[in-house]
Amino acid sequence: ANSKLKQIEKEYTQKLAKSSQIIAELQTTISSLKEENSQQQLAAERRLQDVRQKFEDEKKQLIRDNDQAIKVLQDELENRSNQVNFLQKRASILQEELTTYQGRR
Repeated sequence: ANSKLKQIEKEYTQKLAKSSQIIAELQTTISSLKEENSQQQLAAERRLQDVRQKFEDEKKQLIRDNDQAIKVLQDELENRSNQVNFLQKRASILQEELTTYQGRR
């Protein structure tokens, strides 16, 4: 009986050692995976920040381009308006001259 107990104790000790080894390996794997996950998360956050910055830069550039296009159109509109005013005044002067000329005949 004593020999049988010693055999059972030896088996449990071996099983305990094996279990402890497996637990240690799993803990190492978990630790490694956590570190890898942390690094991947940091990399993803950096990529996200880069994409956000690129988006903001493109947005600002589009706003600048749009503002410039609006300014060009406003200047063109003002120039055209000044032309219409000039042409109206010119037509008015020519009409007066024509009326005066016709009145003399």
